Amino acid sequence: MPDAPSAPAPRSNRKRNLVFAVLGAAVALWLIRFGWHAWHYESTDDAYIAGHLHPVSPQIDGQVAEVLVRENQAVAAGQVLVRLDPAESDIALARARAETAQAQARAAQAEASVQQARAHQAEAQAALAQAGAQLQQAQAQARLARLTLERDRNLSSGQARAIPQAELDAARAGDDAANA
Repeated sequence: MPDAPSAPAPRSNRKRNLVFAVLGAAVALWLIRFGWHAWHYESTDDAYIAGHLHPVSPQIDGQVAEVLVRENQAVAAGQVLVRLDPAESDIALARARAETAQAQARAAQAEASVQQARAHQAEAQAALAQAGAQLQQAQAQARLARLTLERDRNLSSGQARAIPQAELDAARAGDDAANA
C-alpha cells in the first residue's frame, strides 16, 4: 500500500505545474508588453506636439449658457458650438433702441428749431420789408414837406404875401418833422 499514497501526488504536481505554467505565461506576457512599451517609449527634453490648432472666437461677448459639442468632437465650419445667455444682448439691444429713440427725438427737436428759425427769418424779412416801406413813405412825406415849405416861402415872400404866416410856420414844422 505504499503505492496508494503516491497516486494522488502526481495530480497535485500536475495542478501545481499548471498553475505555475499559467502564472509563468501571464508574467511572460506582461514582460513582453512592458518590454514592447519600454522599447517604443521615447523621451526628450524639448518635445512638442504637432497638430492643427484652430482659434475660435465669438462674434459677440456674453456668458455661455450651453455647450453644444463634446470634447475632441469634430466640428464643421459654421457649426454652432455654444449658446450664449441672451440677457446681456437683450440689455444691449434695449440700450441701443433707447439711444436710437433719443437720437430721433433730438433730430425732431432740431428740425423743429430749424422750422422755428425759418419762421423767425420770414418774420424778420417781413418786418424789414415793412420798415423799408415806412422809410420810403417817410422819405416821400419829407419831399412833400420840403416842396410845400418852398412853395409857401415863395408865396409869402415879396409884396403879395399870398399865404398867412401861420401856414408858412406850419410848413416849416412839417418839414422839420419829416426830416426828423
